[in-house]
Amino acid sequence: MKRVGGFFIRRKIDSAGEKDLVYRAVLYSYVTELLKEKQSLEIFIEGTRTRSGLPNQPKTGLLAVAVEAVEKSQVDDIIIIPTCMSYEKLMEGNFDAELMGQTKIPETFLHSILTIGKMLCGFYGHIRVNFGAPQSLKKTLAEIRSSPACLSSKSQQSLPRSRSLYEQVTNKSMENKLSSSTPTC
Repeated sequence: MKRVGGFFIRRKIDSAGEKDLVYRAVLYSYVTELLKEKQSLEIFIEGTRTRSGLPNQPKTGLLAVAVEAVEKSQVDDIIIIPTCMSYEKLMEGNFDAELMGQTKIPETFLHSILTIGKMLCGFYGHIRVNFGAPQSLKKTLAEIRSSPACLSSKSQQSLPRSRSLYEQVTNKSMENKLSSSTPTC
């Protein structure tokens, strides 16, 4: 993964209720430097895949780093291209029992090996990838800041972690794409 520019981010940045300030600072600096160097950055805003197929709540941490880089003029602008990936079948299998309220069965090493074997031999249908219209982060931030809902100074300060930016970017470009992303026969 390193050879293609990928880097690992811990699922839980903080441990035992304490903020890991060093890890946060290093991650913030690294991402900011990537943006300054005009490197592409792929962010999975929901953090992980979903077992139900429904969208998860967005994780706005890395998006906040991008917003701050634009606001502090560390970068001129960032172009965001919202992308939706949908699958006919989940590679991991069927999670109907969990969706009906049953507890998740703990995974074992043997279970993982068997799952990998099934995945290598299976057909998982089609994958559909939809791209939304490219959007200027600087312009989107200006639109949000000029909206009536964001006139108080408290809202102005919390904007980098605000879900309104996420909603503005995704709703504007993916409005019609999500309904057409479900594969048909």
